[in-house]
Amino acid sequence: MPPKNQAGLSLENAVFYIALVALAATVGTFFYLQYSVTKSTDELASLTIEATKGKTPDQKELESNVLRVQQELKDFSKMLAAQKASSQLFTKLENMVVSGVYFTKCDINSGTMMASISGHALSFEILGQQISKFESSDEVLGDVTIGNVTIDEDGGVSFEAKVKFNEGTATPQYGG
Repeated sequence: MPPKNQAGLSLENAVFYIALVALAATVGTFFYLQYSVTKSTDELASLTIEATKGKTPDQKELESNVLRVQQELKDFSKMLAAQKASSQLFTKLENMVVSGVYFTKCDINSGTMMASISGHALSFEILGQQISKFESSDEVLGDVTIGNVTIDEDGGVSFEAKVKFNEGTATPQYGG
């Protein structure tokens, strides 16, 4: 027979009652927490709906305008980077011009890094120097194509050229 304490309960019965109280407390806590989570979820949904309803048409329009302007600014940044690349290409092209050569038209495709140039040289010799300068430049990739060469009344030479630049020639520089 198990030993009894002074109140007349055995040790096994005392442990059983303590375990039973702990189980009841655990089950009670579970149901309380379950109720609290459900209540909080419902309250969050209610507040979300209320916040959505709370926006006036002016606020909604303002929000959509802000998002539209934000997207336009991102697009503008991309265009500005491309513009910087093209302007660097013009600067490098300007540094390659031989004295006695004048460009009358220059179209640059920054996507293909190709420049289509129309111009005038004082003589065939100067045009040859210009072609040599293009071909010897590290900025130019491949051959320079010359076409539509004509002799002008003043003895000068009009020409059209296609020049392909290296990809790194017009890499946008950011910062300072």
